[in-house]
Amino acid sequence: MCAESVQHTPAVVDEGLPEDYYVRAFVLVLDSVMGNYADLLTPQEYAWIECIHGLPDPARRLYVRLLQRRSLTFRLSKLSYADVGDVSDAASLLVDAQLVSFEAPPTLAELANAYTLPELERLVPVTCPKGARRAVRIAALLERNSAADICTLRKADRWLRVAGHEVFAVCRLCFFGNLRQDMSEFVTTALGTQRYEPVPLHRKGRYFRDRAQLDAHLRYYECSALFEMLPRHSQDSLQELMEMLPEPVADDQHLVRRLDRLHIEMAKCFERLGNLVSARALYSVCCRPPARERLVRLLERSGFEDESQLLLTAMAEEPIDESEIDFARRRLQSSSKTAKPFRPRQTTLVLPETDKCVERACAEYFNRDGICHWVENRLFTSLLGLWIWDIVYLPVRGAFFNPFQSAPADFRERSFRTVREQEITARFAELDEPHAHERILDRMRYTLANSRGISNPLVSWDLAASQLVELAVERIPLTDLRAVFERILDHPSEHSSGLPDLVYFPSAGHYELIEVKGPGDALQANQRRWFRYFDKHNIPARVLKVNWTQRTPS
Repeated sequence: MCAESVQHTPAVVDEGLPEDYYVRAFVLVLDSVMGNYADLLTPQEYAWIECIHGLPDPARRLYVRLLQRRSLTFRLSKLSYADVGDVSDAASLLVDAQLVSFEAPPTLAELANAYTLPELERLVPVTCPKGARRAVRIAALLERNSAADICTLRKADRWLRVAGHEVFAVCRLCFFGNLRQDMSEFVTTALGTQRYEPVPLHRKGRYFRDRAQLDAHLRYYECSALFEMLPRHSQDSLQELMEMLPEPVADDQHLVRRLDRLHIEMAKCFERLGNLVSARALYSVCCRPPARERLVRLLERSGFEDESQLLLTAMAEEPIDESEIDFARRRLQSSSKTAKPFRPRQTTLVLPETDKCVERACAEYFNRDGICHWVENRLFTSLLGLWIWDIVYLPVRGAFFNPFQSAPADFRERSFRTVREQEITARFAELDEPHAHERILDRMRYTLANSRGISNPLVSWDLAASQLVELAVERIPLTDLRAVFERILDHPSEHSSGLPDLVYFPSAGHYELIEVKGPGDALQANQRRWFRYFDKHNIPARVLKVNWTQRTPS
């Protein structure tokens, strides 16, 4: 490992966690942020980290515990931690450090929620039916809205109000690259319930380049949280939120992807409210399907036929993904009425009605004359993941920046393959060499032996660890494996779904992919695209329509 790379992989603990595991993890995050992002921190953020480092152990333990709980305010009498000791003394040290205050909750609702029902009945009784639930009593208390009640509840205990959540969010974002992950990652990894591939983490490959980019991500998460809380019928609130959204940052596809998801959901809300102007504005800045599809429909409804046709033509000529190709093709075919839509091969099977799901019932039926597995999207993705495991975890600059990544940061981007094109091309060349089947199996066996159980976005371990891997590589022609692998790698996150339910290996040899559809079920768009691809590459696949015979009354 080069001198500038830093590896932060928590050690696995065999017999439980050490008493101060949560403090160690917290300090590790702070040290990583100081080592990689000190130049991006504000003076206040820098001082907060330095202050925590300077705390005595009991005070630091109390602060780290409280900071990671949901509430902002706590009753001092309810706090008891063996590893902290005297909570009151530790709290006083935190107050002196301005990390907490003795401030009581400001509202009656927060105060009431801090007490048990018997405590509320004793301190601030209200007239309610006998046996009324806690929510009913609190509602009556809030309706009374008495200043005396507020005063009573505040004086009934000592309080701690925790500061620093905003700075901790900055540290989490710098460390994880997102605010979806949290400190529980350290626990699950230490206990062995979640395992990650160790990849060297390079300081020069840090996620955020400057403070503006970091602030844009913080603003996105703020807006996303607000959107979840907003009433969907409040057009004024949605409009205010729209004005808060950050601008995209150059060369930051992760932020673009995150913003696109939020833009689309907000635009749908505006559509339902009839505000097509705001919906159009949001769809227009999106680079993610189905934004342009919805924008075409919106323009058509608004009477902008020329604009909708121009956008439709752009989608046909320069599609973002295959869903746009399908949409443009359908629209153009509906106007020309010349081309016939693609129809996959389809057969029908009648089975006795059963309590089992239709896929399992069909798998059991085909097992009568061969081997059939219900695999859905897991077979080909797992085979691919086992085969290119080392390529997925290449230490590409900017792809890995925390030790809890099951996938590189660009896994969901179309650029995933292009960044690793040289290695992927060399791996596919192995399919043309003598004894290719043996080489593929050797790579897969090596991965199974050395990486079993490690989180991977492509591999389903319950399936990968079965004998199905050997059977699939033996029976499925290399040309078919190549074709399916090529399409998945074209856009891994997009093309890892929609694959058929069953893989069937008849006793006579060869194999077949079968998509099972029960009564009233139809192919989804991504499934139809896979079947068109199968047809183009002569891969044996069909849709199986299942009808049930009625059970004989007992």
